[in-house]
Amino acid sequence: MSLRFWQALSAVLFLWAITSTFLYVHRQNETQKNIIASPTTESSQSLKALDRMNFLRRFLDQYLNYEHQTFWENQTALAFLMTEDLKNQRLNEIERMKDQIRSQSVSQKSDLQRIHWDPSTDQFEVFNHLLLQEGSQQSSFTAKMNLSLVAEARTIESPWGLKVREISLQKQEPPQADNIFELESDIPLTLQFPCVVKNLEIAKDTPLLVRITSFATSEIQFTAVKPLDSDIAATALCEKTQFQLVFRKRTQDKVPLLVALSENQGTSNELIQKKLRRKSTYDRTLEDQLNFIVEPE
Repeated sequence: MSLRFWQALSAVLFLWAITSTFLYVHRQNETQKNIIASPTTESSQSLKALDRMNFLRRFLDQYLNYEHQTFWENQTALAFLMTEDLKNQRLNEIERMKDQIRSQSVSQKSDLQRIHWDPSTDQFEVFNHLLLQEGSQQSSFTAKMNLSLVAEARTIESPWGLKVREISLQKQEPPQADNIFELESDIPLTLQFPCVVKNLEIAKDTPLLVRITSFATSEIQFTAVKPLDSDIAATALCEKTQFQLVFRKRTQDKVPLLVALSENQGTSNELIQKKLRRKSTYDRTLEDQLNFIVEPE
């Protein structure tokens, strides 16, 4: 073939590459406008709060859930997450309790409901729903726990760099459930939903960063990048239920870090399916692959 042919072909391919790149970038920019995604950087206060929440979830899951056959092994394994005084106290309690728990076939299951944090003292207020089984007898109740943490060097056993210094537990009436949540700037609040959230409707100009994780159910993390001047409304849509949420500026001493929502806090709405169907196949594929929420136009 002639040199002129190859020159013409090269020019056509070059123009095609430039055009394709421009269209791709334009599409990405348009898509980004509608994606509620996680921040790429987080403040030290945000990371501090997340470390503490994740540590407590890990600690309390093992502390409050046990079977009578493995009670001793399960509970003594938590000793390295406690300060020296509390560790010795807890090991003595375990030693006293282990024979009774095994002989009476005692087991316990926990459902974490709320974690509240006082940043000035590093103290926590935690609510759990406990199901206690002794032989064939069952009982359930809400437990309020007060904990305080101390920061230490990070290790392989404790990558959070935290240990429990104090812990107490008492029976308590269930906390009042509502859909109004107080936010402190740069302190994330994680909401646990009893279903998979398909869509989140929230104004684009609000000072909230949102991160969603979905498996069997969804967790959505809300972070205010600055103090809220007014209430912010949002709607989380599951397949058959919707949750009306309101976020406002913090007024209490303790900041909510985690709240588990119940089915009763949502409402059934026949318009949900219509709202979900408004999204294109492209948007739904993006959500499935990247765990983002794409708002319909």
